[in-house]
Amino acid sequence: MVICLQKFFGFTGPVCIKMVEKNRLSFDPFGDFFVEGSPVPDDPDSRVDLRDLTMFQRTLLVTEGTLEKFLEAWMLEPIRIQNISQEESKITKDLPLLEVAEGERVFKRQVLLTGKYSGTPYVFAKSLFSPERIGQDLMTGLEKSELGLGRIIRENRIETYFQMIYYGKTKAGEVGKYFHIDKSEQLLFRKFRIFVAKKPAALITENFPITLAT
Repeated sequence: MVICLQKFFGFTGPVCIKMVEKNRLSFDPFGDFFVEGSPVPDDPDSRVDLRDLTMFQRTLLVTEGTLEKFLEAWMLEPIRIQNISQEESKITKDLPLLEVAEGERVFKRQVLLTGKYSGTPYVFAKSLFSPERIGQDLMTGLEKSELGLGRIIRENRIETYFQMIYYGKTKAGEVGKYFHIDKSEQLLFRKFRIFVAKKPAALITENFPITLAT
């Protein structure tokens, strides 16, 4: 205690520094952030050590909600939403994280977030929505515009709750083409739910290059 008080008063002795660094090595800022019982991928290669990431990347992973405004503030350019695909269909198996059963309708949407000035691809997002739970205003916004989800939510003043499921890294695969990288290269990803009226209404996976803002 005395040692750490010395640091508080401006003294940075080697013992205190070692204690601080030891605590940082064991601290997990996401320890209480995830859905209890989240289906974390079994593949050990998907796991990420937060200490290997930049401050920007850690903040990107933990930011609650959608990323348009975060990216605009960090990159100092407007973010454009490029609609890659969208369709409504019936799912072929139960989806517990969205609390949707086999045969129920879902709305699928894939978008690419790019910089208006630079044209830089920042984030690829793949989303599943429950049409019944997100409400007509949000559904109309998704179907008839290329606005980002965050902006649609703000403009319609929809109360939502964000819940992280997991994060990690994965091979780019077919998503790599949107970032102009090879399929074998790595992407960071995060998966989360958005609740409307206390019910899970959206399940979203966002991918971004490991080299982003490094």
